[in-house]
Amino acid sequence: YPDSPGIMINLGILYQNLERDSEAEQLFREAIAVSSDVDAYNLLGVSLRRQGRFDEALAAYRDALAIDPEHADTHRNIGILYDLYLGEKDLALQHFNRYQQLTGEEDRKVAGWIADLQRQLDMLARAPGAAT
Repeated sequence: YPDSPGIMINLGILYQNLERDSEAEQLFREAIAVSSDVDAYNLLGVSLRRQGRFDEALAAYRDALAIDPEHADTHRNIGILYDLYLGEKDLALQHFNRYQQLTGEEDRKVAGWIADLQRQLDMLARAPGAAT
């Protein structure tokens, strides 16, 4: 089944692991053209983020969440984008918390990110001139 989105997605993951993100991007786009697959959109977002194409990555993650609002990996990845690349700490925190809820277990790395974000947001709220 050469036109199966699963095959394209798996090959795209291999390209991502080889840091060949533009080739991975193309495969994820081909998988999406065959079937609007939530994993393909999520992984496309990762490839785009790694290429520095943050607005496009955000759009891909939003497309993934439009298909499946409870797709945990997309919440984790959009949280990374919001935190590290877009500076939207409050949105990152929301998505990391949702990821933890959806997985039903505490990911220690994500729990650390949540604690760090909460500290940052608390410090901003206490800063002189902060909106109350």
